[in-house]
Amino acid sequence: MLRKHSQTGPIGSRPQLLASVAVLVLTLARPGITSAQDQPRVAQPTAQDVTSRVIARAQEALGRGDTAGASRVLSDWLKGHPNDVTARIALGAVYQSSGDLGRAETEFQSACREDPRSVDALVALASLRNRQGRPEEAEHLLARAVELQPSAPVVRLEWAGSLARLHRYPEAARALAGVPAPGPVRQHIAYERLKASIDLGRGDPKAAARDMELTLKLAPGDPNLQLATGIAESEAGAWQEAILHLQTAFRATRTPVAGLALLRAELGARADHRGTLNELRSLDLPTTERLDFRVRLAEILSRAGLHADAAQAFRRAIEVGPERPDLYFDLALAQFQAGQADAALQSAERSKSLGDTAALENLIGDIQEARGDSLDAAHRYQAAIALAPDQEQYRLALGVELLRHGTFEPALAVFEQAAGAFPNSSRLRVSLGLTQYFLERYPEAIKALLEAWQIDPGSELVLGYLGEIQLQQAVTPDPAAIGQICRYAANHSGTEALVYCGALRLRVEHDRGAVSPSAGIVEELQRAARLAPANPTARCALGQALEWTGQWREAERQTEQCLRLRPDSAEAHYRMANIARHLGETERAQQEIKLHDEAQRQLVETNALRDRTLQKFLYTMTGPSRGSPPSSPH
Repeated sequence: MLRKHSQTGPIGSRPQLLASVAVLVLTLARPGITSAQDQPRVAQPTAQDVTSRVIARAQEALGRGDTAGASRVLSDWLKGHPNDVTARIALGAVYQSSGDLGRAETEFQSACREDPRSVDALVALASLRNRQGRPEEAEHLLARAVELQPSAPVVRLEWAGSLARLHRYPEAARALAGVPAPGPVRQHIAYERLKASIDLGRGDPKAAARDMELTLKLAPGDPNLQLATGIAESEAGAWQEAILHLQTAFRATRTPVAGLALLRAELGARADHRGTLNELRSLDLPTTERLDFRVRLAEILSRAGLHADAAQAFRRAIEVGPERPDLYFDLALAQFQAGQADAALQSAERSKSLGDTAALENLIGDIQEARGDSLDAAHRYQAAIALAPDQEQYRLALGVELLRHGTFEPALAVFEQAAGAFPNSSRLRVSLGLTQYFLERYPEAIKALLEAWQIDPGSELVLGYLGEIQLQQAVTPDPAAIGQICRYAANHSGTEALVYCGALRLRVEHDRGAVSPSAGIVEELQRAARLAPANPTARCALGQALEWTGQWREAERQTEQCLRLRPDSAEAHYRMANIARHLGETERAQQEIKLHDEAQRQLVETNALRDRTLQKFLYTMTGPSRGSPPSSPH
């Protein structure tokens, strides 16, 4: 039995149904839209008039709210005229609008079989396929329709929308190219929103924001458009414009989605967000909506670095979902990032009581390290490995924990085992190489870093350590490693490889006892210093080369810059003392010798170079440079 009203889909009310069939009939009346052969079929005028009268009677029935009557008029006609494609599409539209998708599908498919070149039948069936959640099939039908009528704007517009729903944004942009904006305001709004969706999907949020700003001009008082425009502007980083539109939308609707979008924009603009946050906390939402809202609020606060506020939001979420282990994990993470280590441990243990995971054990290890319990931290990292032996990050965490406390041999064993288990991980090869460097196993360290380079050619992480540790190590740099760095410098525009190439070649010539550096190396270092004036390696190496060639005043200037960037360099103080002596500045030379002796004493007592590299490595692996905090594992 037909239902009087549609429960789902784009056409639900009686006026919408009437309008949809009227538009369909007007579309069918256009010349060239439907035909069975290469040339349109020319129906007898009397038959066409009769079909139009039948559809008009169906429309009258729909106008009275009599869906069953409309379908009966069309069905009775089709009994005697089964090949009438126009009437069959109209009947399918009536069924679809009433929610009877099975009968609608039957009618549309019959129309397509009767006239495979009917664009309107293809579009009607595509609309149904979208409603049925079968977007790929809908797109295929619309592509066929465009082949038949490539200049039909309505069909191209439908096709572009279908492609956008499938996230095929470049194809959607091509489909929409040249299609003019429809005249009616509602259709024009839909057109501009589709353009915005495509631009955003193609990675151009600024264009998407412009599209939505044009859309809003068509209906400036529409709070939904104000919300969509503000969200698009937020994606484009136009925070102030976004705030203005989102404030208006939130005041008009008081919906969580508008309030959360406004809060995100205020946080992005570093504006005063406390008023919005308090309003969001006071929203009286249905029980079914509270959990999702509080979790989303907490996530926005966490991403903004407001970890204490995020922890409060997660606590309120737990009030609604007290048995969800992922919420306790998120709470523990927020508390840990807020510096509340004891509270974080309690929340993490509560999460574990509901279900243990490798991510949770890893988080507890981080918490215990912050609390000063390094032994339990190591045990937790080991537990994470046991729970997820196929994930490298937990082995990396254990190795870093051992390095943090100077236990290099156990760390080496962890990284060697991990590198064997994950042979394509450049991070583990870097970790292995750095650990061998800390153990003064220089050839093995370089070998591991070169292997990391082969896995990830051009990696800045690998390049930096490959250059840095060779300048620091006691033995002459490895020719193969220098060759890799210098070839990369010659073929790429980055400056770091150029700096290390020049500095390492200078070190090799010095170790070989050359009388002076070659002109090519000096020129290379001068170019590196121009391109990277704040790079201490470039300045120090150039100062050394100029001192070596006896260019005392320029050597003085470069070495001063070196010491400004690296004031604890014993080698640079020694060179500055030598430069001062050649310039006749005896008192300054003596002062530089004293600074050299103090820097050298500190270097010997603390092994400063190695410790500096170690701290840099620990920060690289555990600090903010790794990106976002781990997400909930549950």
